[in-house]
Amino acid sequence: MNIGSALAGPLGVSVPALQPEKGESFDYGFVYDPSWLPGFSTSLDLWRVILHNQITSVAAQTSASICYAANNPTNPYCQLIQRAANGFVNVIYQPYVNLGNLYSSGVDIGFRYRFPQTRFGNFEASFQATYLSKYNNEVAPGQPGDYTITEAGHYDPTNHISFPRWRGLGSLNWNMGPWQAYYSVIWVGRQTVGWTQPAEQVVVVGGLPASTQFSVGNYFNQSVSVGYNIEPINTLLQVGINNIANHQPALFGANNAINANTDPTTYDIIGRYYWARATVKF
Repeated sequence: MNIGSALAGPLGVSVPALQPEKGESFDYGFVYDPSWLPGFSTSLDLWRVILHNQITSVAAQTSASICYAANNPTNPYCQLIQRAANGFVNVIYQPYVNLGNLYSSGVDIGFRYRFPQTRFGNFEASFQATYLSKYNNEVAPGQPGDYTITEAGHYDPTNHISFPRWRGLGSLNWNMGPWQAYYSVIWVGRQTVGWTQPAEQVVVVGGLPASTQFSVGNYFNQSVSVGYNIEPINTLLQVGINNIANHQPALFGANNAINANTDPTTYDIIGRYYWARATVKF
């Protein structure tokens, strides 16, 4: 595709003919509190979500790819590409349309155990995790050049979203009289940047083939806090440390991320920091 101007690029536009998205969700789960282990509880949820006619903005690259595959200037996606008299592209419109289907499924698990009371105080441990088994995004159903992006286990460098297979949160609570303490660890599983399927490929490393992939490892973020409750004045004093080990976020590279070469919605970009807080109830 020839782009003959430094000012050429996408242009977002509205479309009055938008229709509501249609979806289906299924959730099957159970909770088990065994009588032979007082204080213990576990849960399991199997879920599946199907979404049709997603409201989304048609990316310029999507329009260009489908128009090329259709090889027909009357194709609706070709109509979004405005050319000058010399054939160069002036602008590619990016309207909001009902486009694409989403198929996702996964498993949520949880464990909680309240330990028997001891002379050292009360303890409670918990762990919750989610396994993402499927997150398939069908780009343009029924259109030439349609393809499905298999997001699960990948970082999407086009939309800048992480889809690790595993995420988890573990915690340990303690209290004794006016004292309390809390420890937690956030776990983000490993994921891959890039895909092996040709239709899904994007250049994740400049100068290397679009089939290039690289992986980022597991990420852990630990935090701890201690508090003291002053009941006569309804005040809770707390101090804490976030990101105890000062773990740095996964780096995806400037080509694949908008902010700080990473995904700030998934990873902590501040690093270790200390805080103090006073909470007063009136």
